[in-house]
Amino acid sequence: ERVFWTMVKQDFSLTHTHLHGFFVPAQEDAPVTEIAIDKPGGAAKTTDEETQIWRQEEISKLLGDINYDRDCRQILLVRPSGQTHGLMGYFAQVVSGKELEHGVNNKRATAFGMTCGLLNSRFFGDVVILNVLAPGRRPDKNALMTLDQFASACTSPDIRPDVLKDLGVPLESDLPRIVGDAVLNNYHDRATLNKFNSVMKRRNSDDFNYSTSGESVEEYMFASSDVESEPDDVMISFDTDGFGSLEAPEEAMREEVVTQVTLCLNCRRPASTLCEGCQAAYFCDAPRECKNEGWSHECLCPTWKLYASRREALSSFPLGPWTQTLMTRELQLSNDPYEKFLNELGIDKDSDSWWKAEFGGWSGGMSDCAQKVDLKKTLTFEEGFAPIADIPPAEPVSPDDMMSKNWDSESELRSITDWAEYYELRGIPPSSPAALLLTFPLTLYHAIVEYGKAQCTAARMLNKPLRIDVVGIEKELHFLGLFEEVSFLLPDDLQLELLFVVRKDMLPQSARDVVDEHEDKFIFDKNGLRIRILSGTYGEALDPRFDCYRSGPPDMVMAFNAGLHAYETWRSCVEFLQATKDVVGVFTDYNEWSGVQCAALGGQESRASLKINPFRQPRTMPVYSMNLPQFSNGFMYVFNQHKDK
Repeated sequence: ERVFWTMVKQDFSLTHTHLHGFFVPAQEDAPVTEIAIDKPGGAAKTTDEETQIWRQEEISKLLGDINYDRDCRQILLVRPSGQTHGLMGYFAQVVSGKELEHGVNNKRATAFGMTCGLLNSRFFGDVVILNVLAPGRRPDKNALMTLDQFASACTSPDIRPDVLKDLGVPLESDLPRIVGDAVLNNYHDRATLNKFNSVMKRRNSDDFNYSTSGESVEEYMFASSDVESEPDDVMISFDTDGFGSLEAPEEAMREEVVTQVTLCLNCRRPASTLCEGCQAAYFCDAPRECKNEGWSHECLCPTWKLYASRREALSSFPLGPWTQTLMTRELQLSNDPYEKFLNELGIDKDSDSWWKAEFGGWSGGMSDCAQKVDLKKTLTFEEGFAPIADIPPAEPVSPDDMMSKNWDSESELRSITDWAEYYELRGIPPSSPAALLLTFPLTLYHAIVEYGKAQCTAARMLNKPLRIDVVGIEKELHFLGLFEEVSFLLPDDLQLELLFVVRKDMLPQSARDVVDEHEDKFIFDKNGLRIRILSGTYGEALDPRFDCYRSGPPDMVMAFNAGLHAYETWRSCVEFLQATKDVVGVFTDYNEWSGVQCAALGGQESRASLKINPFRQPRTMPVYSMNLPQFSNGFMYVFNQHKDK
């Protein structure tokens, strides 16, 4: 562990006698330039101390002849690891009295920091970004960014090639993995930082403290001058929706922000004025200075404008006119219009059917909606959808109908392209609102077809069930029987076994007498579908390799509307998938910005996999912290995709 910190603490450039990186002027119309400086005389007869002084002098010159020791601020963007180089940012920050004085806002360098996952980092004035390498390592020059690649990565934190192209910055080649995997690597480094900080707070022995002089890990790793550095500048952060500390108490993890008004992106006070540039963020009006104080939004603004422009496409469903009544501005601001829509269909919050899940939130399993969960009661399709009569038949699709279109003979799975094709296959008229509930089983089926064909084929060959862990379960506890629709669409000889993993603190009291940790019994077992429920958390109470099936890990992991980056409790699931590459993980998210940040936790390929889910719920949802298109199961992405199978 000490080697880890010491490696990052030191100021290493690409080699001891060569500086390579980029100069990012604060003036936006000035071009970004490449830095390539060799020390005169090379390494001949040069001590490490002399080389260090030379490097610092060169950085000081690039930043306007500043005093390096006193005024240079460093932000670690990507930690070097093994043969892989990292990235360090430098800019001038002067202490005047007790106040910090910055140069002008550097939007391009700040955008690049966001690209690396440091959403709370801010750069000022001219910025130098250098490649850094661990001691004794040789650089892989083929992994270095070109000037065009770096400039592209300064354009938008969403570096998917199609997004950059839409923003007018087409990539000639993929960004190197150092940038593509930066969010993933910083995410895991943050976990290590937090754990190490926790240890340091508990230990005061001399054999440990002598190496850090009592500093926090962040100070020890990253402080390079008399200016104290904030932790958020050196590790991944996601603003107010960011990761909590690993030391957060369980009750704090359950806390929810309840609001019915739109909020300023900067101060989180009620605000209703939209950003003129993107129409996707709210800010306070003058005389409050929120727009100026929240200037980093300008790094996101073009990207959010692009996301917001997809609202019309996302709001278009190949179903009846009823869907358009659920796409209005009123539904973006409140749940009341949706509940009124359901009331007009004869559905209310006191319903005994599956529709009761659509009323109210979860509130850590304490809401009225959550307390109505009854796992001892199994509903038929007719009872679950009541009073809606136009519903799928409670029977499997015939083989002839399944093979009539988009049939894969090897896996014996049919790809269903959208709601219209599904409704036609199941004989449901477009006027039926059944899709509002069916989004969950159809999204799961879509994930199986898109990413689990090899797993299905293997399960059938081995005469074993397809086993999927569905993690982060909440409202789905209301409609276990609804997932029977997945088995009706799968081959007759393929059994489906779902393990619903519910966080212990999210399990309603009404279900605790039925669900126990490690309880090996099926709550639902019918028509080729078996559902078992376990309470616990991956990596803590449960080890998915052993505890969940007693015979190895699942074939797939699935989570609806996960928000991986927003909750610390998802970390163990992310780490499991990172360590177990043969298990496919499929996740959905509400909006594109959250989706791209969450997908990036799986690395470059996972971020690239993010796409619109054709089986998203056909109604727009309220979101108070921004004005982006928001849909339940709106976007889908995958970890560990097996493209070769």
